[in-house]
Amino acid sequence: MNCMNVTKDGETVRVYSQWIGEVLWVHYEGKTQSIVREKNLRRVQDQDLGNEVLAPMPGKVLKVNVQQGDVVEKGQILVVMEAMKMEYSLEAPCSGTVMSVNCSVEDQVTPGAVLVDLEVTVS
Repeated sequence: MNCMNVTKDGETVRVYSQWIGEVLWVHYEGKTQSIVREKNLRRVQDQDLGNEVLAPMPGKVLKVNVQQGDVVEKGQILVVMEAMKMEYSLEAPCSGTVMSVNCSVEDQVTPGAVLVDLEVTVS
């Protein structure tokens, strides 16, 4: 199950999501929604994230907090995007070094787009 912090009207809340088959289930403020994956989109799933930060849905990039060569910690907010009138803080799935940043502020992104690539730090 994926968990992300979402800022709406200045308040940060947790949003939970999980792929089951071809359906993405999203739970937010006591409500659950389902979204059917289109055949040509990459599947965004917690176990598949590895060393990439992916756009969870279509939206606009509001902030890019890193650049190539930066060292980041797991959970650090790398990109903030807006989708469905809410802000989504996208965190580093692992500690590592930023290999590439594939988005800029104001970019419109599609679901599954690779926004940041990381080289994993092995401890």
